[in-house]
Amino acid sequence: MNTLNRIISVGTSLGYNRFLLQQEFYNVIIRKCPELKYLDMISIEHQIFYFSEAKARLESLCELKCDASIDSSFFYGLGCVCHNIQRLIIINTNKKVNCGIVKLIEFQENLKYFEWRDAFEEEYFMDLLEDPYTEIFHTLAKHANSLNHFVVYLESDIEYNYHKHVQKYEFLPIILLKLHKLKSLNICFPFLNKDFYEQLKTLTYNDLETFETDYISISSFTCTVALKRFASPK
Repeated sequence: MNTLNRIISVGTSLGYNRFLLQQEFYNVIIRKCPELKYLDMISIEHQIFYFSEAKARLESLCELKCDASIDSSFFYGLGCVCHNIQRLIIINTNKKVNCGIVKLIEFQENLKYFEWRDAFEEEYFMDLLEDPYTEIFHTLAKHANSLNHFVVYLESDIEYNYHKHVQKYEFLPIILLKLHKLKSLNICFPFLNKDFYEQLKTLTYNDLETFETDYISISSFTCTVALKRFASPK
């Protein structure tokens, strides 16, 4: 899509004309593809699920990569069509919860892999006064029976930036306790408090094969090593 956008920008400098050409390209691609398995919609500016034949093409979607700053209506529309996304990757540049993503996650029937990566611009990051996480992650916990892989990189220091609305990633231990079928766990959270490390020791994952984190106490690490040894006897 980025390549097509560059070609279009050479062909015309008028924004409306570029918009129409992009739309026609998307239409052609939708019509030509018998089914779509993977979609990176970070650079897509059109609600492609409204195109003719889009529903039949998008029903087979298994993997989606997206940006949380995309308008929530896009996710609502996509969620009504796509119910079998197994691998969902979200790049977050949004300081507010995206309710469309909440619904998209809710609509899935066999979600196995979830990845969330914060990617704030520095000045935007420092102005983070809302909570873009809690509602989305609590919805994700409803997929505990199918979710096998959980990858989360959070950048925001909620306790610092929320000022009076102090939060310390309270949703994290709740979510981690519910995701009982994980095979891989990769987490990076800044400014974790002592309570979180204590709660980390209580986690039980019988199927866990890999665990990665940037911040962990020695005592929690000792418990984790024992867990990995149990989960991977060979």
